[in-house]
Amino acid sequence: MAPIISTAFDGGNGHLLGATLADGVWEARINMGTEPFTEGTDKREHHQWFYFRASGVKGRACKFTIANADQASYPDAWPGFQTVFSYDRVNWNRCSSTTYSDADGLRWEHTPEKDAEFMAKIRRHNSTEWASPQVSPDSG
Repeated sequence: MAPIISTAFDGGNGHLLGATLADGVWEARINMGTEPFTEGTDKREHHQWFYFRASGVKGRACKFTIANADQASYPDAWPGFQTVFSYDRVNWNRCSSTTYSDADGLRWEHTPEKDAEFMAKIRRHNSTEWASPQVSPDSG
């Protein structure tokens, strides 16, 4: 099965531009989507974050590129940045191979240990984390 990139889940953001397999490395190029809630603030489109799932990737050498990172609302955030990844959307790890340049975009290489992996700009919260009450019910 060929790897699949998806944002069809709560909070997903990104658009697959294309994917290739060369020299045993699967590479996906992705654009961040436009943030829909900022148009009215300054009459500009903004994008600054990504969150997607790669499936069919267990044990495969993968390279991911956020191609439009240089067009982000705040591109100065990328130098020194490390992408986060998770297999269960609860436990998150940093990808130390993350690099950025205006010419090449935001890039990282990773060989996932499981078939599906979530990748994001920041640790994401899933809807089940918000389902439990924050305050104990009155015992009275």
